[in-house]
Amino acid sequence: MPAPGQWPRGGFNQPNSTDETGPRLRSRQPWHGRPALKRGLKGVLAAEVGVIAVLLVAVGLHVVPRLTSTTTPAISQVGGATTFESARAAKVVTGVPAGTAQGDVLLTFVETRRGSTVTCTSGAKRILDHTHGAGTRLAACLTVVGQSIPSAIQVRISPRNQVTAVTMAFAGVNASGAVDVMAASSSTTSPSVKLSGSDLVVFGLGSSGLAAVATAPSGARLQATVNNSGHAQVAAATRSGQQGTAAAGKWSLAPSSLPVAATVALVAAPPPAPIPATDSSTRQPQRHADDCGPLGEYYRAQFCSRLRAKLQPGADNGPPVHGPPVHWVSIFASVRDCPFLATGDLV
Repeated sequence: MPAPGQWPRGGFNQPNSTDETGPRLRSRQPWHGRPALKRGLKGVLAAEVGVIAVLLVAVGLHVVPRLTSTTTPAISQVGGATTFESARAAKVVTGVPAGTAQGDVLLTFVETRRGSTVTCTSGAKRILDHTHGAGTRLAACLTVVGQSIPSAIQVRISPRNQVTAVTMAFAGVNASGAVDVMAASSSTTSPSVKLSGSDLVVFGLGSSGLAAVATAPSGARLQATVNNSGHAQVAAATRSGQQGTAAAGKWSLAPSSLPVAATVALVAAPPPAPIPATDSSTRQPQRHADDCGPLGEYYRAQFCSRLRAKLQPGADNGPPVHGPPVHWVSIFASVRDCPFLATGDLV
């Protein structure tokens, strides 16, 4: 049973025969001469319009052209790094990190002997090829993932030789120009670089030390370090959210033999289009019940007739006219949907 003073939940606020509060007395005094009632009716109307306004905002019918700023985009790593090692191979094959999707960027560091060349397969670009002495060649291949997600990354080594590799995946990289800046050195220090924006810095290290193991530079996260139990070793680490000048990354390597260290700065994708925000100065055309066909006209008639009845002289100043349910929201975009309100005579 509804609480006293409330209409039943079903229907459009029709009288409830089970209401035990008894009939309400109606005054025949015109409402214009009843200040308290006048104030109450104004409150009813304001409440109705307020409910409609809130619901309209919730479904986005107040969209306007003014634009707001968005947060700075950031690059994130996808899945975990994958590795490869061999005492003698003509082809490197690393798995693609789990979760890689279209638009992500794959970065693979490859270390082999200086006497062998490194060739990135179709769809990938070699962005690094640096040697040290007669023993070490560190190369890097970059792939922007298309609609077809590869199952593996392949790199050719010619002639076949000792080789190690590590592949990482990143989301949020500018696919049209992934590399902001890149540098390499014949040492265990990944060079300092000057960045143009908020970049993700990737450090790479290759060496010819027997079963060498690397420790990431301070402040960087080690992604992988792998050796082939021989004289091929590679490692990778990342530092996110770098701006201005990225500090050099000093690796710890044991044993150390003919190292090559690199720094690759990946630039973030441009931010998405700004989000429209509320601006009272300009608004798009509002939607009305006339745009909603016969059903819209029916709901408008129900709502407006109930509201008008509440505002007539001598009307019962009882329970308020409840706001429309959510599925009415697209109908009532302004009080013009109740034409008799346009004159302002009743408020």
